Amino acid sequence: MDTLALLCNLHADGPATLQRLRREGCESLDTLLAFEIPRLSQCLGWNEEFSQRFLREAVLLAERLGETVAWEISEEVIE
Repeated sequence: MDTLALLCNLHADGPATLQRLRREGCESLDTLLAFEIPRLSQCLGWNEEFSQRFLREAVLLAERLGETVAWEISEEVIE
């Protein structure tokens, strides 16, 4: 299952968001979670609040699927 595609379909514009992320070298939830909010906002053309929410959903999806994240997630994403 492509979890990044699932996230984009559930919480964004689906294939358009996925295509933009892949152009930036983002191939998985782990890669996405390494993005900082300003970079994600610029990449997707979103405001920072929506980007933060999208990253929070990515964290929750990774937890639900039992995927582990190799680094600490910024507190501003989790709040």
